[in-house]
Amino acid sequence: MKKKRRISLSVKLNVSAVLFAAVICFFCSLVGYIQTRNSIQKQYNQTAWEIANVAANYLDEEALQVYSIATRDYVKGNLSENERDSIIHSLKYQETRNLLFDLREGMGVNDIYIIYINIPLMNSYQDGMEDWNPLYYIFDCYADESLSYVLGDTGPMNPDFIEYVDRMWETGERTEDFYYISHSAYGYNTSAFVALQDSTGETYALIGVETPMTTIQQALRQYVIFAVLIAVLLCVLLTIIYTIYLTRKTIRPINKVSQEALAFVKEDRVPSKELAMIKTNDEIETLAQSLLKMENDIVEYIDNITSITREKERIGAELDVARHIQGSMLPGIFPAFPELKEFDLHASMTPAKEVGGDFYDFFLVDDTHLALVMADVSGKGVPAALFMVIAKTLIKNRCQLGESPAEVLMKVNDQLCENNEEGMFVTVWLGLYNLVTGQLDYANAGHEHPAVSRNGQPFSLVKEKANFVLAGMPGMKYQEHSLKLEKGDRLFLYTDGIPEATNESLEAFGEERMIRILNEIDDKSCQSLIDHMKASLDSFKGEAEQFDDITMLALRIDEFKKVQAQFMDTIRVKPNLDNLETLFSFVESCLAKVSCDDKSVNHCTVACDEIFSNIVFYSGADIVEVTCTTEKDRVFISFKDNGVQYDPTKKAEADVTLDADERPIGGLGIHIVRRMMDDVRYEYSDGFNVLTLEKRFTPKATH
Repeated sequence: MKKKRRISLSVKLNVSAVLFAAVICFFCSLVGYIQTRNSIQKQYNQTAWEIANVAANYLDEEALQVYSIATRDYVKGNLSENERDSIIHSLKYQETRNLLFDLREGMGVNDIYIIYINIPLMNSYQDGMEDWNPLYYIFDCYADESLSYVLGDTGPMNPDFIEYVDRMWETGERTEDFYYISHSAYGYNTSAFVALQDSTGETYALIGVETPMTTIQQALRQYVIFAVLIAVLLCVLLTIIYTIYLTRKTIRPINKVSQEALAFVKEDRVPSKELAMIKTNDEIETLAQSLLKMENDIVEYIDNITSITREKERIGAELDVARHIQGSMLPGIFPAFPELKEFDLHASMTPAKEVGGDFYDFFLVDDTHLALVMADVSGKGVPAALFMVIAKTLIKNRCQLGESPAEVLMKVNDQLCENNEEGMFVTVWLGLYNLVTGQLDYANAGHEHPAVSRNGQPFSLVKEKANFVLAGMPGMKYQEHSLKLEKGDRLFLYTDGIPEATNESLEAFGEERMIRILNEIDDKSCQSLIDHMKASLDSFKGEAEQFDDITMLALRIDEFKKVQAQFMDTIRVKPNLDNLETLFSFVESCLAKVSCDDKSVNHCTVACDEIFSNIVFYSGADIVEVTCTTEKDRVFISFKDNGVQYDPTKKAEADVTLDADERPIGGLGIHIVRRMMDDVRYEYSDGFNVLTLEKRFTPKATH
């Protein structure tokens, strides 16, 4: 290969100094030229304006108004040529004209003229318009009298002057920052105008003065020659001095540093002793010392790089093991419960780092209850992963004790608050799904709202007021909510890594986009739903980095679990209050077979009293069939009647905070039933109302 020619630093710096000096010289001269030119032009324009103002005060105002009116009449065709000639040759007109000639000569200007402007014609100008002459002379006293105009003569006008003339004609005021320079057959002049106004303030003419500007060119030429010569001499002198200084104090030490650095590379990385000899008391000396230190550091670094690489590989391997351990702690085998046909479930977690703080969980609390957990620990990496393990373990242990979601969150929160010196916290959505009834009881500790699709309809967020996060403050209470899931309904749980994901343009994925993507896929399986959401997120993010863990869980209800009852009895009674005792005995007998606790028996009899009484008074039924089905820890009591169709579960909750005289009549009975029972369900089938009460209980201990 042909060796590339190198240009020394000395040549580059010297050439740069010369070019810099030339540029400074040019721009200083240019700025001075422009400033001088503008100053002289403005001064000449001011002089012209003062002369125009003198002319305005010098002439007979009444005569000028008469001549202005005559000019306007001539423009409109109301003044004949003979009448116009008569005015021009009149003694008064000639005397005024001679006064203007005398004033022009006395002031040493090129021209003084008085004009009338045809404003409508002026404002109608368009580019390329021919025969556009809106300017009409009243007087014109040009130095060459043979080229001057008289009353009624028209002349062209610079279109750039329209706005200024229009404003001046309208207001009669001069614009201070405007001055007009013209190059024409009449010479190089600066023009200034003064508006003539009558007693009503209306402008009837303009006095214009054109002052010659030939002297400005000579003054500018002299300035440019003088300024350039001085600048060139100074720049040459300074460049020579600067080049000598630059060579001794900068170029030579830098060349030395460059040579020693190259020697360090070629001589197997041996630190240079010459660098310590460079003493310039400036940044070059600092550079030499820094380079010497860098050479020593490089030698030391090379000695240590192998051990550091081994340590990094060891840490990477351990983090990889930690990632696998964390992944193994989350349920990852799908289908999760192949023997259960009541639901389809799928979940995934993609950490932003090797290990993450998000986690999901699902497990069977008993034969009929499925626990669902979706959580997000504050922070990322190893600390969040450790906190995640603790939170997940505590939540699962509490759930398996049979506690409600609200109770689990309350107790786990108090446990996590103990010795939480790092101030970490976790948001949790915890649900307990009943495989038999389809009821989902859940509590939300500061987590994202779940999305639900009912009966094949589009997904939508189920929003409720979220409670405080776990590990934030001890003694917190958590509100519990209920949701009835029917066959075909779907539930989608997720962490904030989905709506807060951003693309390369820092645009957030957002909840609206998430819901839209959930509704795009026709395949109803939970795995397809999650795979589609993953693909959509990857497409949205593009090359952008994933900043947060992405976790999601999907559940689809396929059918309700059928449980084998321990006992099931049925009685048929007439809807009469006299049969209440018979009903109570029947229910108590059924509950006694499974050793139901006394409190639950009492709740069941009170609820049966309310329901049976409503049937007696309001249904109009002929017969009531009551079925009592008991399991080992729950009872189902069904009332079936042929009365008027009525669903008491749709009745709004009674406001028990009102006084008795303020509360509307009705609604308290079903309120009591809801409070005492764990679930109340209604259906209308084959002409019969069927209302089912569910109550969970604790069997009495037997000896």
